Amino acid sequence: MEYGKFINQDHKTNQPEHDAWILAQRDSILDWFKTEQPKPEYGQATDEEMLKAVADHIQQMCCAEPAWWWDNVISEVAECLLELDEWDMCLYDIEDWLFDHITWRPGDCTQAATN
Repeated sequence: MEYGKFINQDHKTNQPEHDAWILAQRDSILDWFKTEQPKPEYGQATDEEMLKAVADHIQQMCCAEPAWWWDNVISEVAECLLELDEWDMCLYDIEDWLFDHITWRPGDCTQAATN
């Protein structure tokens, strides 16, 4: 996996500023994951616990900086995790799990604000 490049071209918006934002968020999540992973408690963690840690971190980033294209970020993170072979799961399982466990995204917030 190369930093600063899309793994799946389907996740691109073809708008340079948005695509750069997606890659920056994805790369920062992977950097965070690499520094978190060596923690002793993660050595005994289940796949679900590891995915929950990633989902929680994405959730915090969403709340800290609301922006578009988080779905693309999450999809890219899922593909990166699969490529890094951290879990013996298929892409759909990882991506679907992350989406299910991230309860707040900018679109949800916007919708709630207009109701």
